[in-house]
Amino acid sequence: MSSSALGKKMGARLLFLALIAPFPTVWSSPNTLVDQGKIEEARDALAEETTTGFESAFAEARLSQSGAESISALKRVLATAKGAAKERVFLLLARAFQAAADRQRLASTITDYIAAFPRGELRPAMDRLSLYNSEVSGDTGVVRRRIEKLAKDATSESMSAWAGFTRARIGIRSKKTAPSSRESLRAISGQPTGDYVAPALYLLALDDAATGELDRATLNYSILREMYPHAVGIEDLIDKISKSVGSQKKKRAESFYSVQAGVFSTKAAANRQRGLFKKQRDKSEVVKARIEGGERFIVYIGQYDTWAKANAARLNLQRVYNELFLVVAR
Repeated sequence: MSSSALGKKMGARLLFLALIAPFPTVWSSPNTLVDQGKIEEARDALAEETTTGFESAFAEARLSQSGAESISALKRVLATAKGAAKERVFLLLARAFQAAADRQRLASTITDYIAAFPRGELRPAMDRLSLYNSEVSGDTGVVRRRIEKLAKDATSESMSAWAGFTRARIGIRSKKTAPSSRESLRAISGQPTGDYVAPALYLLALDDAATGELDRATLNYSILREMYPHAVGIEDLIDKISKSVGSQKKKRAESFYSVQAGVFSTKAAANRQRGLFKKQRDKSEVVKARIEGGERFIVYIGQYDTWAKANAARLNLQRVYNELFLVVAR
């Protein structure tokens, strides 16, 4: 498949995902089924409907797998929708333009929404899309000013949390604001629950790998894997950290590489993990280390003189145990 064909296929998939994103409001049967992720059942229910009112048209627009047809259908629905229903159609149309990478029509849709619903229920979601549009265009200064305003004007805990995370996510890219942004991300990652705990851990590990702080990178990765084993991007993250280890220009003459099988806060937990690898030919061990001001216990497998050998061992262990592991320099 050519890169252009693949791009179109991915764009269509993103658009479809944007259109089937659930809403809190309960709609008619096909829309309710879409909200529940029951796409085929929603299509069957839509086919059985005998009337063609707003709800049917709305469901048809959400279920269409053609980007152009979905956008055209949403525009037709928008012309007849009223009140809260119209707000939701506006949001879906904006998401469709975002998925299609049509920044100009995304911006105009947001402007039209704000004109119609200056204090609308979905204003926070539209503000996020507007900020996304500015960020993609490279207007960093505008983005930062808007985040500060959104944080100041936030009327809900969820919006305030989003603004705090977004400020840190953008700030960590700049040398000037990176230290304070890291502290913000650390505070977010230390929360017991929340929508931004996993993204914060991911960004911290990514930044650590990029700056050569590999102990911290592996710690944040390990916490992320433990708390959110199915987090999106976790496999990509492990590759980035492992490649960062392998790309180090020099290592001490007495150093070597190992496969890291976990970082734990107690020695007992680390020993339990180590026990899983007793049948492995390569030696496993538990090593105590101080990372980010805390005492940790790290499980290592093997001692290899090159990164390539360690990485081959890592890939083999992943096949055998169906888990993700890291290569680290010691």
